[in-house]
Amino acid sequence: MRINVFEGARRIAKLAAVLWLVGVAVYAATLRTPTIQLRFDVMSPDTQPVASSSRCGEFDRLQTRRFQNPSGTVVSAEYCFRAQKSTHGDYAIPLQVNADKTWRGAIATSDAAKEYATLAASRFQLSYGDQQRADDEVRDGITGAVLKAGAAIVLGWLVLWVFTKAAGWIVRGVMGIPSGADYRPAALSPPKA
Repeated sequence: MRINVFEGARRIAKLAAVLWLVGVAVYAATLRTPTIQLRFDVMSPDTQPVASSSRCGEFDRLQTRRFQNPSGTVVSAEYCFRAQKSTHGDYAIPLQVNADKTWRGAIATSDAAKEYATLAASRFQLSYGDQQRADDEVRDGITGAVLKAGAAIVLGWLVLWVFTKAAGWIVRGVMGIPSGADYRPAALSPPKA
């Protein structure tokens, strides 16, 4: 019984393709849903947080709070309490706004600013629009992960196919086996007279 090396190589290639698929699928399935980070600016105690894309500055106070949407999305809300320039020329976090729109404040590192930021952030709630924005970011992240996994599967299979074809071409050429055949043809004997 002759051993068919090419059939064995094809089976190994099929096994490698299945293992590659399973490996990428397991990797994609174990990706955790990320915590979505939303940023908000708080300008003064009498205003609501406003969505922002900028980080807190040197004189600002950052307070973080975690929420979980009804859909299960975990949101880390960063509230940046923005420092305002006082009449004395220094920067302070407004802690109280008077009826005449003047305000009393404290520097961001003070205990008063810390206490105010902690209390104010605990009272804020994510709006429906912010919850939707977080859910959209999660959905986009999942879609991106699925597309990357699909591309990794296709690319891995393509590399395996090219390698298998190239190895088969080289081995067939060295052994004198025609393309598409698994064995060298038997030598033709001279015709009998």
